[in-house]
Amino acid sequence: MNIATISAVRTIFAVRGVREAARIEGRPPATMSAALSRFEAAVAVPLVRREGASMTLTLEAERRLDAINRIAAASRQLMSLAGAPDDKPIAPISILGLIRFTEVARASSIRKAARTLGVGQPQLTRQISDMERHLGFPLLKRSGAGVSCSTYGHAALPIAEQIIEDWEAVSQAAAARFRQNIETWRMGSVMPLGHESSIAHMLAAIAAGWEKLRPRQHLAISGATADELLSGLKTGHFDLVLIDHQSVPPDFECRPIRTDALWLVGAPDLDGTADIDGVLGACTLVLPSVRSGIRQAADRYMREVAASLAHGPKRIVEIDSVPVIVNMVARYNYLSVMPQSAVERLPYRLSKWPLPDSYRQQLTLVWRASALPPPLVEGIVSLMQGVPMPPPHTEMA
Repeated sequence: MNIATISAVRTIFAVRGVREAARIEGRPPATMSAALSRFEAAVAVPLVRREGASMTLTLEAERRLDAINRIAAASRQLMSLAGAPDDKPIAPISILGLIRFTEVARASSIRKAARTLGVGQPQLTRQISDMERHLGFPLLKRSGAGVSCSTYGHAALPIAEQIIEDWEAVSQAAAARFRQNIETWRMGSVMPLGHESSIAHMLAAIAAGWEKLRPRQHLAISGATADELLSGLKTGHFDLVLIDHQSVPPDFECRPIRTDALWLVGAPDLDGTADIDGVLGACTLVLPSVRSGIRQAADRYMREVAASLAHGPKRIVEIDSVPVIVNMVARYNYLSVMPQSAVERLPYRLSKWPLPDSYRQQLTLVWRASALPPPLVEGIVSLMQGVPMPPPHTEMA
């Protein structure tokens, strides 16, 4: 992070807009937008909400606003030590560079400072020289006995220390969040159909047995659709995911866990012996969005089998909420496609039509290639496959 970026963000916050801030700063809007993106990434929290053309600050941004304003003011003060005009652009001097300058000033030696900082002496010398070039004045006086602050360096030192202190306050939450992310192992899963479903039982077994697998690491389990899970796996948001279809990208490793028959299910007052063609023509389907494995299997069934029938589905309603889908089927005469094991454990008496065996739910564990140690994978698989499933629920109307 550098002081030019922080100053640009301060202007964006002040006028609540990228374009107006770009006009004030005399920079392209794309440059200002990129500065905001870099800043948000550095502090690891969203700082603005965009609603059309308007922009509002999040609470996290409001908490940091005073420190950001102080950094921007100190940056301008630093630039003007040698009499630079107020409209001179803030130089892209990094916070790390300021930290290294203060260490050299305290040590009165580039060699000692380089050893303390763990960097090479030539690298440190170049960085100080680059800062002096950007500022337009010398920070240090060199002599055979070492280095000392110049007149400008003495004036710049407390300003640099203030900027560093304020940046630490701004970025402290990001550092804590980074440490938590390092200490937390993240698993994603397709959403279970209820507390008695096989997915819910398997995830509970993993959570209960996790301490034995990784006693020093927290576990976080999140629910999402299959496509969202694979996307999160690619970006590193998840370490391992449980998806409900067989289409796994070739750059991932995977392990099949369980297959389950899929049923077309409807309200209890439907005739379970009726021809599936007539049922589809009379009722509306409610299904998850196309990002889910069950929806992809249902779409394939409609495309390959139901399309040849006299009646296709009356229409399809998309809802990415399993409890809502279950209620619509049980209480409002909708049809849906659900795994057999989940349907058998729902507290409802539903009408059922089994889909052909080629249309099944496949639960698959997926992870990035070579990203997980085999003993951890085997331990998770053992927990999932060792879960005793409860008997089917006694049906009720």
